[in-house]
Amino acid sequence: MQTQYICWIRQLVSLAILVVMGLSAVYGQVRVGLPSAAPEKSASLEINSGPYPSGSEYRGLLPPKVALKQSISAAPITQPATGLLIYNTATASDVTPGYYYWDGSRWLRFETSSKGSARVAAAGGGQAVPAYLLSEIQSLTTTADHILLVEPGREGLFRYVSGDTSPNDSAMVLVPSSGKRYKRVFSGPIDVRWFGAKGDNATDDTQAIQAAVNAAATAQAIVYFPMGVYKTTSQILLRRDIRGIDMANSSYIRPVGSGYTALMTEESFVWAVCKIQIFGDPDNRPAVNGIQLNNPQRSVINWIGVFNLDGFGMKVVNGWDCTYLTITTENCGNSNNYAFSIIGDNETSNMTHVLRLQVELAHERAIFCSGNNLSITIDNIHSEKAYATSSGNVWVLGGGSCTYNNVRLNALDTDGSSSSNAICLLQGAANTGNDFRVEGNIKVVADANGGGSPITLNQTSIAGQLASTGTGPLWVNNSSITKVTGVAVKTKFNNCVIGTVETGFAGAWENRQIFIDSEIGSLTSISGESKLELINTVVNNANDLGNARTKLFNSKISAPNGVGVNYRSLELYGSEIIGNVTTDVGYLGLYSNSKITGNLTIGTNRQVIFDLSSTLTGTLTNMSYPESAAYYGSWEEGKITRNPKTFEVWQYNNSSWQPINTFLSQLTKAGSPTTGDIPSGFSRIVVNTADNTIKLYTNHGGSLFSVLLN
Repeated sequence: MQTQYICWIRQLVSLAILVVMGLSAVYGQVRVGLPSAAPEKSASLEINSGPYPSGSEYRGLLPPKVALKQSISAAPITQPATGLLIYNTATASDVTPGYYYWDGSRWLRFETSSKGSARVAAAGGGQAVPAYLLSEIQSLTTTADHILLVEPGREGLFRYVSGDTSPNDSAMVLVPSSGKRYKRVFSGPIDVRWFGAKGDNATDDTQAIQAAVNAAATAQAIVYFPMGVYKTTSQILLRRDIRGIDMANSSYIRPVGSGYTALMTEESFVWAVCKIQIFGDPDNRPAVNGIQLNNPQRSVINWIGVFNLDGFGMKVVNGWDCTYLTITTENCGNSNNYAFSIIGDNETSNMTHVLRLQVELAHERAIFCSGNNLSITIDNIHSEKAYATSSGNVWVLGGGSCTYNNVRLNALDTDGSSSSNAICLLQGAANTGNDFRVEGNIKVVADANGGGSPITLNQTSIAGQLASTGTGPLWVNNSSITKVTGVAVKTKFNNCVIGTVETGFAGAWENRQIFIDSEIGSLTSISGESKLELINTVVNNANDLGNARTKLFNSKISAPNGVGVNYRSLELYGSEIIGNVTTDVGYLGLYSNSKITGNLTIGTNRQVIFDLSSTLTGTLTNMSYPESAAYYGSWEEGKITRNPKTFEVWQYNNSSWQPINTFLSQLTKAGSPTTGDIPSGFSRIVVNTADNTIKLYTNHGGSLFSVLLN
């Protein structure tokens, strides 16, 4: 019998569910429970309490049971719908067990009864607490220990505090005609609506928000903004003693007017939480700044978003040991204000970490990180579609020992903006940029002003040009760059692919520009003080090296139009030039099996050194011993050069170039010189007919050089 009863109940429940689904879809009315009479005409859903099969059993409605955390937090419900009903089981913060519904921004407790103009709600321990609207407070003569304010947006429990003289603010303190002071009972954040903020996008909420901030500073609490749009008309000063700002999703401040900063902090504050959004009019950006943080310390900034302001979006001054999770500015900035900046003002901003920085649609000025920042790290810099209608530093990434990771920059080429106007300035000492991507015709300028401490770029892609202008080193690794220009002062490129290199002023050799394991499309020297060193590097088109002092180590240069060594010097060590070479007053040296695959034409002021291992495939014009050492320095005693097309060899002895005995021009493949033919400084000569070489040996027995027999 019991089994049959259970089966009957299950069938009934299943039938009820089907009926609810069917009737709600067809008729829009449902009656649930027993007996099964038709529902009331005015009801979409009617629940009957019984009686059930026992004949005396009646049942009620049981809504979901959850444990709330506080009235202003939706948790544990995710995105509750307005009007959602639950039964709270927890005693926490400002909530106690009972029925609550969600009004769109907070949980409100059901009142238990009504008594005239006063409403009564349940208090802890079953105590009855009189409840009033704000307009009823002044005329009250109550002597109750607690009263409940039920003014929409200002709701809360207040407790009588004997001897208190605090002024009435209708938010934290209520003073009825009895003169008693009732203070709000709360824990957690302070709600701006307690102070009269409407968040309706029409009411000026400036004073109400400032009052909430002042109260939060006294209580050392967080300021909370429920869902809404909060219009402001002047600056709000965020006191140093508040513990942060928390805004509900889709809530934001909407500044109107001009000439002020919407949110300005006092100096030296510590926040536990910060979630802020500021929105201006996108069609008519107000001339207002967003938020300025003054000397934040050991704080966590969860999210700051600033949009559509004709001023700066966010500025950090002198902060240290802070973590910023996400910063976003969009459609902010102007010619005088960067959309985002982090600066030191007579102090440093140091040991700060930004995990994500998004600066989009910046006007003229996007990001500024000043030179007196120290050891800050900014990850995931995403700055697209900057407006650059005139030339200037749209991005400045400076500081000392700072790191910028995963950077993407670009500018618009429309509506009067041109990416060629935009400059990204890398400034400071010992700074590092990783995964650095610069798109369009943006110019990147590296001003390493830290002496021996370099700016380092790793995994960089620059579609425009990179110019070094500072006095300190610039190191670029594993990168792709369209063009390298500017002053070549201690710049080093390792494993890079570069479209064009124009070597500029370097001064002393220690300031030279170095390319290692790299490929260069086009290479030109544009300064008489250029200094260039290539190591394991390939140049596809060398236009002119005549103005540079250049050294090649295991490198190859192709010069379809020839290479002129008219000024300064060109030295090859195990390297090759493919193309014709001409010299005038410049020094040309080939060592360690180097090669010119082409013709060599030597001017009247000869400064050419061919060691005995290096070769020339083309014709040779005007080769003889060197006449000058102007761009070499001074010849060393014992230095040797030769004519690569004959057996003419010269050695520098006793401060002059002298031919090594004439036997060299008379040797045949089968011949062997006599002891008397050995030049001064050598012990013996060996001719190898198998590989057509002549080897001269020093008095110490070591092989000095070998030369091919022609």
